[in-house]
Order: sequence, then C-alpha cells, then structure tokens
Amino acid sequence: MADAMTDDLLAWLDACPTPFHAARRAADELVAAGFSPVQELANGVTARGVMVRDGSVVAWVRSPGARSFRVLGAHTDSPNLRIQPNPSFSQAGWDQLGVEIYGGVLLNSWLDRDLGVAGRVIDRDGGETLFCHRSPLARVPQLAIHLDREIGERGLHQALCH
Repeated sequence: MADAMTDDLLAWLDACPTPFHAARRAADELVAAGFSPVQELANGVTARGVMVRDGSVVAWVRSPGARSFRVLGAHTDSPNLRIQPNPSFSQAGWDQLGVEIYGGVLLNSWLDRDLGVAGRVIDRDGGETLFCHRSPLARVPQLAIHLDREIGERGLHQALCH
C-alpha cells in the first residue's frame, strides 16, 4: 500500500513541474470526482465546483438546502527561475535568456545542471497553454572560483541573473 501511494505521489509530482500544472491537475482530479469546472462565480453557483486561477485552486461543496457551504482553497508555490518576457539576448557570443528569481531560491542548487523549461503561454486572445520540455535546454553556469574569490564569504547573490 505504501509503495503504491509513494508511486502515485511521485507520478503526480513528475506531472506537475510548475504551479500552473499542479493547479490544473488538481482541478482535473476534482472534476473526475464529480466537481463542476467554473470559470466565474455567479448567483446560483453549482453545489460542487472548482475554479483555477494561475497556480491557485478553489473548490467548494454546498449541501442542498443549507445556508452555508464549505470552501477549500490552496495555492502552489515553488522557488524557480522565471523566464522574462522578451528574454532572448546575446552577449560575448553566447545566446542567453533573461530570468528572474521567484521565491526563496537556493541559487547554488540551480548552477551547473541541465535545465528543461516548463510553464504556460498566454496568447493574444487570453488563451492558455501549458507546456513542459524536459530535455536539457539551458544551464546557469557557475563562475570559476579563481574569477570570484569572495564567493566563500559573500555567497551567491542575485546579480547572476540578467
């Protein structure tokens, strides 16, 4: 039983590389369990509904005839490097992506490792598409120690991001 639960959790985490993926997957599972997907709240709201906004999920259950209802809300949040709008630039012969740090990132854990790209794209009409490219596309290189001798005392800082 524990092995199956662990396998299910690992599969769930693997399918949700971003808060957007996690919120969508949670909502999809609630819909499969009988909740109605709702885009906007209005009068006469469904008895069992679920709504997604960015990396947040709100689900509710209202009992027939009851004057109250139960609401469960959650938001996903994880430290990451977010690609900036219009991110491409070249410097010193290298193609680069402008990124910004989101959350309490431990910068050293992102350095010198192959990175894929996942997230969402919003088109001009407001449509949203989630994507995940797991193959290595990027790398944040660490500066050689002899070029930054103060790293031991100062540590990494946000200047590494464009």
